[in-house]
Amino acid sequence: MTWRKVLFQRGQFPDNYTPEESFLVAIKRNQNLHKYSISQCFHGACQVTLQICMVLSFALAYLAIDQSTDNSNLVLCFAATLSVLGYVSLHYQSSHLSLGLHLKNFQHVSIFLFFSFSFSPVLYKLTDTISTDTIHTTAGLMLFIHVVFHNFGLERAPVVSSDLSLNAALFASVCLASRLKSSYDAFVLLSFSVVTFVLFPLFRLRLQGSFLVAVTLPTMICAVLLTSHFFSVASGILALFLFGLVLVVTPRLYLHWQGYKQTIHGPWDEAVPNFR
Repeated sequence: MTWRKVLFQRGQFPDNYTPEESFLVAIKRNQNLHKYSISQCFHGACQVTLQICMVLSFALAYLAIDQSTDNSNLVLCFAATLSVLGYVSLHYQSSHLSLGLHLKNFQHVSIFLFFSFSFSPVLYKLTDTISTDTIHTTAGLMLFIHVVFHNFGLERAPVVSSDLSLNAALFASVCLASRLKSSYDAFVLLSFSVVTFVLFPLFRLRLQGSFLVAVTLPTMICAVLLTSHFFSVASGILALFLFGLVLVVTPRLYLHWQGYKQTIHGPWDEAVPNFR
């Protein structure tokens, strides 16, 4: 009996059988391989840069609140302004928002503000028995994990884990909030963390094209200037070098290295249904 590559007929060959002379012939190289252009790589780098800027902004907000309680109102106003601007922008981009949905969103915001303000006295005393250096190190590590596993528009990438990224960022927020001087300061920092790690990514993923670049460049400049002010000039230069590496060097390296990518498909792959 001659072997045929069909599964709807019973024969003397097992389902996973492939003759030796046709095994290597069936290899397909770079099947369905998508190669990105320099524009797509640059826009992806802008997404990464924006999220790094927000992580830096969160760290700077913590320093500002920790240095002076008077800065808490400024940080809270800044967070509220970002939330309103982002919500208005999403409203103009979406045509299905109704009055009922607006009321529901307002209800969610009210519930969050009530519970976060109520539990702030507990949160800002949560880690009194742990040293400040340990808290800062843990928070820095969690923020690094947040950036590494964050979703920058490629949900199916192996390293992407939105749940891990969000939980790591919120854990870092709770750790840093526990080092502030009052429950109100802890409430402000937690509110700013929700804007940074929950609401802003929803807005950021909707930015495309020239508008994405127009938002990225001033945000990056502000992050560098604030880093130089709150940390040191050397830290600002280091942040500028990091942004240059992400925006300029990384896209070109990816564009160059994707030419060496080789994928092979053959009889060893799992069978998938073909509905065409």
